[in-house]
Amino acid sequence: MKQTRPLLLAGLLTLLFNTSASAAYPSVYYESIAGSELIAISLSDPVQGVGFRNGNVTNIAVAGDKVYFQDGVKIYVANPDLSGVTLFHTNGVAPTDLAVDAVNGIYYESIAGSELIAISLSDPVQGVGFRSGDVTNIALAGGKVYFQEGVNIYVANPDLSGVTLFHTNGVAPTDLDVYVAASVPEPSTWGLLLLGMGLLGGWPAWRRSARRDHGHMVNSSGEW
Repeated sequence: MKQTRPLLLAGLLTLLFNTSASAAYPSVYYESIAGSELIAISLSDPVQGVGFRNGNVTNIAVAGDKVYFQDGVKIYVANPDLSGVTLFHTNGVAPTDLAVDAVNGIYYESIAGSELIAISLSDPVQGVGFRSGDVTNIALAGGKVYFQEGVNIYVANPDLSGVTLFHTNGVAPTDLDVYVAASVPEPSTWGLLLLGMGLLGGWPAWRRSARRDHGHMVNSSGEW
């Protein structure tokens, strides 16, 4: 019990911190206009602007409370409201598509007619995986990477190992994406918080019920 309660308190503080951090920015919708701009607007009120960026912005990816976007051969990263823009990395040619896996810390980009590369989010010069081929569209879901090569759709591990053919189309798709249904419903964050607070609520009473026995603190059951 001595170790469980501090761990529980630490977990609750982490949940509270993460909830506050996520709430620092509103839910946002992004769209790019090639040769013109990247705009961010409120998801709940589309006439409410959240952020703006001038430039030849094309592909966009959102992950880990960050926005990654392409401007020519350069990839930038910014906060959800498009503030704090910094250069993530620069390519030799403009990518066809990009995707970000914040959980595994991997950034992906395809070069049509050439390749699919995976690099480290924390160190963009560090390669994680490589696939040669005419790769275009990319989608991430369920701990897998799905990508298109012409009429074929392949699936691979996050490091691009274990590539297998997922399915073949009659014509090349225009875009693709993947939704993976949760196998087990996750309890709500607030539900966990309330449960934890209820458990912690018994802590003062538990301490008050303790008594001193031969110089040692023990509770009513004789255990400390």
